[in-house]
Amino acid sequence: MVNILVVDDEFDDLKKIKSVLERDGHNITAVTSGSRALEALAGPEFDVVIVDILMPSLCGYELLKILEQRKKYKTSVVFLSIMPGKEFMNSYSDVFIKKPFSTEALLSGIREALGKSKKAKVKSSAKRRESKSKASSKKRK
Repeated sequence: MVNILVVDDEFDDLKKIKSVLERDGHNITAVTSGSRALEALAGPEFDVVIVDILMPSLCGYELLKILEQRKKYKTSVVFLSIMPGKEFMNSYSDVFIKKPFSTEALLSGIREALGKSKKAKVKSSAKRRESKSKASSKKRK
């Protein structure tokens, strides 16, 4: 089961996203602010984080900058916004979905994000195996 964190201060959007993704078989944690997202991110790892860009106090972009600095999460990030364009995407975000969104656009964005997440995890585990192999080779010498 895929674990997804949804961060959006718009209750109707949060409810719609949660409903659509749960029907699609995903495990959803939904929060209404960036600060609550930080609390949720201190727990079990998420496969995808969906973040509204425009939120009061800690906006989606600021939240992702904090995550980027921590380097804890190698997870895919989906940005949501009523604002047009991908200019909000940074090196940490993988997918942009414009509000209002259709069910199909949401599910398509999640599939794209999950594909990127799996590729990142494969690369990350390959690098770990490679560095362990190099370390054990040095010990033998």
